[in-house]
Amino acid sequence: MECNVCLHALDNSAEDPSTFLTCFHVFHSYCIGNVAKVATDQGDSFECPTCRTKQPDHLATECIASMTALEIDGGVEMQLEALCESEEVPVAVAPNDEFEADEEDKDAEDESGPGTQ
Repeated sequence: MECNVCLHALDNSAEDPSTFLTCFHVFHSYCIGNVAKVATDQGDSFECPTCRTKQPDHLATECIASMTALEIDGGVEMQLEALCESEEVPVAVAPNDEFEADEEDKDAEDESGPGTQ
């Protein structure tokens, strides 16, 4: 099972706790706390990121408190370090071959003038 916010595995350990919402979707406590904080800071209602079910105000407060506690305990730092060391972290790679080809074409056009080859 994975968190639909960060897309990493849920293990519900002391270092990486999980939170169930009223719609029964589950997320890392830190991730869902962050979602709740952004929503409340913007004056929006706290909704499940998966199904958009409105969550009760008290649950938003509990999620934010849990996220803050994790930040204070350093659990988030350990979690982020583990994710960065993990081979599961996706890495975005730009298609350099296309970019380099475009640059070579542009350089050739600059040398010979527009429209000549």
